[in-house]
Amino acid sequence: AATTIQSVVLRTPHKPGSALDPDNHEAKLCRSPLAGIVVQVPVAPGQYLQVNDLMVLLEAMKMETAVTAPVEGKLKSVNVAPGESVKVNQVLVEFD
Repeated sequence: AATTIQSVVLRTPHKPGSALDPDNHEAKLCRSPLAGIVVQVPVAPGQYLQVNDLMVLLEAMKMETAVTAPVEGKLKSVNVAPGESVKVNQVLVEFD
C-alpha cells in the first residue's frame, strides 16, 4: 500500500497590529501551528530569510506541514532540531 504525504503551507497567525508595533516581541517569534515531529530545519541563526522561505518542516498524522517565514529578516535563533516533538504555539524560530 502506498502512503500519500500532503504538504500544506500554514501561516503563523499574528495578533492584529503586531507587525506594525516594533516594540512587540511577539512579532519576532514564529510559533508552531500544530503538535508534531520536526522533520527538517533548513535554516540557521544569522541567516537572512525572505517571506515564504521554508524554516521548519513538521509531520503530524503522516502529513507534512511547511512552516514558512511570515516576514523578511535575519534569524536570531532556531529553537528546534530534526526529531524533536513540538507542541502547539511552541516557539520554533526567533527573528532579530
